[in-house]
Amino acid sequence: AVHVSGIMLYLEAAWVPYRVEYSVDGKTYTELASIGSGELFVKLYDLDIEARYVRVIREGENWFSIYEAEIYG
Repeated sequence: AVHVSGIMLYLEAAWVPYRVEYSVDGKTYTELASIGSGELFVKLYDLDIEARYVRVIREGENWFSIYEAEIYG
């Protein structure tokens, strides 16, 4: 795991709400943010977490497309 101080996500389309989560072991995840549908740019700064994995989970039937993800340490 490494120190993470920020996460930026750029989405092409987000027709459903989604959430950003992180984990040290890949089994137990903690929610960082819950984002509403239509949000195409996510900027999470001033984080002070240890993480090995970051994931984005959709909250509905429709899709979204991530075209860039930046993780800062």
